[in-house]
Amino acid sequence: MLTGNVALAGIALAARASLMYGAQPTWSAYTLSSFVPAERAAANATLALAWNIAAAIAASASGAIRGALGPDGFTVNMLVLVLCYGVGATLVLRLFGGRLPQGDEAPALWPTKAD
Repeated sequence: MLTGNVALAGIALAARASLMYGAQPTWSAYTLSSFVPAERAAANATLALAWNIAAAIAASASGAIRGALGPDGFTVNMLVLVLCYGVGATLVLRLFGGRLPQGDEAPALWPTKAD
């Protein structure tokens, strides 16, 4: 077992939640900047769908592992979690790393034409 200390586990979970909450806007901006504005709605829907399907599969698999292994299943789940984060980060960098942002044009600071 990784920890028998409930307070430490709670603090670690809170820290993970804070990091995930803070990383979401950056991840979203990074991936969506690879698409032109007309493609962003479909890309956002596809990314959200993939995220939610993966979360559903992971929750089911995690419960099955914990049910089969008992308390040791938590350790297995943590190791699989670390592996999945590494694979996910690698995929995001490989799929989106080479693309140039195709975002919106920067707004003009002042009008360029006299009205």
